Amino acid sequence: MIPRKSRYRDELRELDARQRVTLAAGSAARAAAVYDYFADDSERAVLASAVEELWSLDPGGPEQARAVLERLGAIWPYGDDPDPEFEADEPEYEPDEPRYWKIRALEVPRFAFLELAEEDSLRAADRAIQFGIGLVQEVEGAIGADPLRGLAEEYADSRGPFEELEGDLLEESLRIVREEPEAEARRRLRERSAAHGRRVREVLLPVLASSSGWSPDDIEAARG
Repeated sequence: MIPRKSRYRDELRELDARQRVTLAAGSAARAAAVYDYFADDSERAVLASAVEELWSLDPGGPEQARAVLERLGAIWPYGDDPDPEFEADEPEYEPDEPRYWKIRALEVPRFAFLELAEEDSLRAADRAIQFGIGLVQEVEGAIGADPLRGLAEEYADSRGPFEELEGDLLEESLRIVREEPEAEARRRLRERSAAHGRRVREVLLPVLASSSGWSPDDIEAARG
């Protein structure tokens, strides 16, 4: 189940900055799997490089985060406006357009880097977690209950299977960064995030495409 926000925020406050950055990287890596579904090779490479840097980023080095943000600007469609609320409040695309989901996925790492550029690891982790879970919730909401039912047979409650997995992964990630040495925690979170991201990309997103009536050409048009 997905932890209450107040609960996981309390846990985030108890972590050090490096542990928070590791959690943010896990959320960013999972969101990158969604982005990759709608992106071309060059765009994927830009985001993959940013996420890789996030895994080892020094939370006390805002210059590094700012440099990554500058590189992400090459694939961000709203220019270089520094206000992280700007594009979230006024989206240019609608959920029935593939490009909408591409942008939503990119928000997860971008907002983490925006906060790290201000040396705020707590907000970086919090926002990456919020936007990461929110992305999966929104995808499942767009798909609707009937297409999800076949994916959710093993779950007892009404939440979608991937939202539930995202919450379970957050609980497990919090435990890992608390209990494991830094290098081992990072390794385990990378493995779990990669596996979850693959499942979202290979199972959930094709259902979104089908239920939205997108053709391969529609998805191709979102690339670049």
